[in-house]
Amino acid sequence: MQATVDTGIIGQWWAARPEASVILVTGRVFDVLDVPAVVGAAALARIEETGIAAGPVAEAGGRTLFFARPAGRRSTRTSGGLPAGL
Repeated sequence: MQATVDTGIIGQWWAARPEASVILVTGRVFDVLDVPAVVGAAALARIEETGIAAGPVAEAGGRTLFFARPAGRRSTRTSGGLPAGL
């Protein structure tokens, strides 16, 4: 397994293997709350009832993943970001 933060290399790897999984560090820029899918569905329904935007959510392998910025953490995204498509 290899790792890098070089966006050029990441782009090359992903172009060569677009099906590859990506491992991202949590706790710095974002956190992930991982719950059973049934719990996630109930939570999303409740969130929808309140009118609050849920933010990014993914479902995989019978689990629901809620992505959130850690409390007190401001966005660090800049216009440089990752290459297009990543």
